[in-house]
Amino acid sequence: MPAANCTHTVILTDEGTLSCCGRNSCGELGTSDNLERTSFTPIRSPVKFTSVSCGANCFTVACAEDGTLWAWGSSQNGQTGLPTNVNKPTKIPNTRNFLSVSSGCGHSVALDSSGFAWSFGDNSHGQLGLNHKSPTNVPTRISSLSEIQMISCGGYFTLLLDSNHRVWSCGDNLYTGNWDWKIIPSDNLYPRKFSHWKIFSSSPRDRVTS
Repeated sequence: MPAANCTHTVILTDEGTLSCCGRNSCGELGTSDNLERTSFTPIRSPVKFTSVSCGANCFTVACAEDGTLWAWGSSQNGQTGLPTNVNKPTKIPNTRNFLSVSSGCGHSVALDSSGFAWSFGDNSHGQLGLNHKSPTNVPTRISSLSEIQMISCGGYFTLLLDSNHRVWSCGDNLYTGNWDWKIIPSDNLYPRKFSHWKIFSSSPRDRVTS
């Protein structure tokens, strides 16, 4: 499974290993250095992975087979869940039971096995869904939502799908379609339900109704 964003790419193999290429100015390739790679290079890690996502602002976040979250690269806004930049896979403290992760420009959202979404990183548009605009490097549960099944981060916004096939968004709504300039500010600080459509399946042949 490939993951890419702006200037670097990471490939997740069926065996749970990772390979990378691209720019590496902040250690986003996880190769224990800051050297650019023009061909795919294996990433050394003590764990196997099930999900990986590349953030636009020079970072990578991944979910391990044991449910822990790992990250590397820039943590300028806390998007790696770590206090400082690192150039190799590093475990995010106090994380467990996670299934998948998604990253935007400078924020990340992870989904756990209980259906809760946890967010961290840049929050300049409210994309963390925490009802404020302060950044955090600590994964924090989006308390207003439960039974989440899928997550996806855009540049400065987040989309979430729950078990009732409802879609929720938070952050910069100019790019989500969940915006009415008459009544809704351009930034949603907490998840807001899409009122005009819902997804009836999470299969590759998703059916959407208005």
